[in-house]
Amino acid sequence: MRATGKLVSVKIRAAKDGYFGIGVDRANVATDSCYLKAGQTYTLQSGMTNTGSGTMLYVFGADKLEMLDISGCTPSPASWDISALTLVKELVIGGANYKLQNNNEGYLTNLALGNLPFLEVLDVRNTAITTIDARYCPRLKRVQATGSQLTKINVAEAGNIERLEVPATYKKLVLRYLPKLTNTSIVLENSGSIETLVVEGCEKIDQWALMMKCVGATNTSLKYVRITGIKTSGDGNELEKLKSLNLQGVDATLSVSAQPVLSGTYRLTRYTDDTTLEGWRTSLPLLSIKQQAYSDYKEFDNVEDTENITNVDNSTGYDFSKDYVASGHILKIRKKSVPVKGIFNKANGKMHLTKISESDYTKFADGSAFDNKDSLGEQYDCFMFIPHFWYKGINDFKSQEKHTLLSSNREEPETTFTKEPAAIKRVPIC
Repeated sequence: MRATGKLVSVKIRAAKDGYFGIGVDRANVATDSCYLKAGQTYTLQSGMTNTGSGTMLYVFGADKLEMLDISGCTPSPASWDISALTLVKELVIGGANYKLQNNNEGYLTNLALGNLPFLEVLDVRNTAITTIDARYCPRLKRVQATGSQLTKINVAEAGNIERLEVPATYKKLVLRYLPKLTNTSIVLENSGSIETLVVEGCEKIDQWALMMKCVGATNTSLKYVRITGIKTSGDGNELEKLKSLNLQGVDATLSVSAQPVLSGTYRLTRYTDDTTLEGWRTSLPLLSIKQQAYSDYKEFDNVEDTENITNVDNSTGYDFSKDYVASGHILKIRKKSVPVKGIFNKANGKMHLTKISESDYTKFADGSAFDNKDSLGEQYDCFMFIPHFWYKGINDFKSQEKHTLLSSNREEPETTFTKEPAAIKRVPIC
């Protein structure tokens, strides 16, 4: 490799017993050399200072190295070749205190690691490297790149990555089938810099939390997403934010697609009106957005006050020392409830209903007159027709509370337990 620096040195650790050395501008003469047993370390001194056009450096015995640390110099792209490092486990190019030296030939920016089957640690902190290709490094565990100019790294799918530290310049975060990586082991110096986010098949990553970390950053740059297997819940504020970003997607081949690829289930914890819900579903068409399952109100068993009713959803009513205010599914059921005139037909055993005007009980819904005094003796009754809904009662003996859960959804609310007792049966109320 060609490099610049002051009194350039190279640190090594042996994977096998053997002779090692460093050559300066000559491939047949070692300026410094040593014999190491496996596991031993040494610092090769080049005696070279060059902060201009650079000097050619040769590391002898590279095929027997376990660790190579060239952070004592600044490599240029010219003559960069690490193909001989077939046993290397740790490659150090930068570091916490690394500073670039002047290099008239330019800086190494594209790091193609090639086939390094034993590489576990890569350190490029504070370097000029912008892209890293580590697709053929299946044992790579840790990448340290904070402070660098890195924008993208390609790691081996189903690889061994356990920690990923990226700089404020990072743009393309692609995580596919990485079983050991977690949210806490992904260090983003600036989560707002991420433009493309792909997370799939990473069982220890909360992909929704990672995406919202990027979305919630000041001046977020997020534009292209592919997140699969989503299972989360929330009040919908996150969906509104995602909708406002007008996101595009990334398909299975990592090509850009028109619509965002966010697939899985998002369960609302707060009832949302139909118009808003439809807007979210239109903007995020692959995400199954579930309406809040129930509205919950409760009563205390040991309270005799006639106003003993509490709306748990909006924190109103007796338990909060506020006037009770209906909300959510309760309002939806009320809205769909309509006044009707009913006459029982003995011939077919059915009640025949005619809708009455909701604003004027002297008229039918079509505006025609309704004899609400039954002056003709039809012997009808008037009812409030209650639409289909689901309900469930919970008797909390410990807290002396009774909860009533109501749902206006057409589909049966999904259960949250994983094993259903045989005695439980759910019956729809129509």
